[in-house]
Amino acid sequence: MKLRASVFEAVKKAVLSWFLEIRASGTAVSRALLQQKARNFACIMGHNYFVASDGWQQHFRDHRYIVVRTVSRESLYFNRKAAVAWSEKNIGQLEKYSPRDLFNADETAFYQMLPQQTLALKVTAARAVNRARSV
Repeated sequence: MKLRASVFEAVKKAVLSWFLEIRASGTAVSRALLQQKARNFACIMGHNYFVASDGWQQHFRDHRYIVVRTVSRESLYFNRKAAVAWSEKNIGQLEKYSPRDLFNADETAFYQMLPQQTLALKVTAARAVNRARSV
């Protein structure tokens, strides 16, 4: 059986490179966003007939150990150093407000629209394979 390289190998490499970069910055990536970026890269590369179907996306994720994870919003978006620096810089402005005028941002509808899940690399994939081989 002869294996042939995918016509869209460059698209896959570009999507993977983008995915690794965007996840390193802490940004959540949905399946729909991954598919849209694949379409964008394909169009840039002249593959106007490329379809980033659900099957393509699933195959892409499976072969690169990319899984769906639940987002821990507090840890993903919270930067303690930045929060302390901001509050120290703006202490004068904050003193103008009474406690009843302050609220938590996660109570807003906009915050609730943030993704509940993200795609992430499955870091335990290699260990699981090795464990199966040693049995």
